[in-house]
Amino acid sequence: MQISLHDAEKCLAELVRAARRGEQVVIIGPDGPVQISPVTARVATGPRPGFARGTFEMSDDFDEPLDDFADYAP
Repeated sequence: MQISLHDAEKCLAELVRAARRGEQVVIIGPDGPVQISPVTARVATGPRPGFARGTFEMSDDFDEPLDDFADYAP
């Protein structure tokens, strides 16, 4: 689909939906054509809960006092 910049200003939302459906959308402006295409890579938003699940295991005695620090314990 090719459309002029002037006409694209009126129906930008529809052009974005068309690009997301996989249609090739080209806007013809005074400086030349520009293609609209969806971004396929996921944008990083920070860590997600559970992203490291299965990466490591905690032992059953994780929160037990350490023998090496017995001299310092109350």
